[in-house]
Amino acid sequence: MTKKVFILLCIFVLSRIIFINPLPVFFDSPEYLARFSDTNYFHAIMSGHIPFHAGYIALFWPVYHLALILNLNPAYLVIFAQILMSAITVYCFYRFTMIMTEKKTASLAAILVSLFPLYWITNVSIMTESSYINYFLISLFLISFYAKKNKTIYCLIVA
Repeated sequence: MTKKVFILLCIFVLSRIIFINPLPVFFDSPEYLARFSDTNYFHAIMSGHIPFHAGYIALFWPVYHLALILNLNPAYLVIFAQILMSAITVYCFYRFTMIMTEKKTASLAAILVSLFPLYWITNVSIMTESSYINYFLISLFLISFYAKKNKTIYCLIVA
């Protein structure tokens, strides 16, 4: 990672920290906060409305409880963890785009994705969408990296 990329990722994180909103602003937010506060990890994963969003709860339930142990605001720490994961995602998106195109296009694409309003809102609120975008883009980068490294022919089908 170059110094310039690292600085851009730091700006990404800092720009979102300013706007953290731990309040239940979206209709599912109170439910997720209640599920995070459940002391039984597996019950928290499997409770709530369908779909259960187990990937979101499974990832951030430990973060919520770590905040309780450290006597921090758990919603803030969950959102901060989302922001850090999103910074990793933007980097993976940048690297994936570099595999497919050249560095200039990858840089511009990563900056545009970072500034996309919906991605910004999901980063600074209790919402599952941010995590699922992160899972997808990190996985996409890893499979592309593996395929390029091993000179494997692969096909990406987008539905």
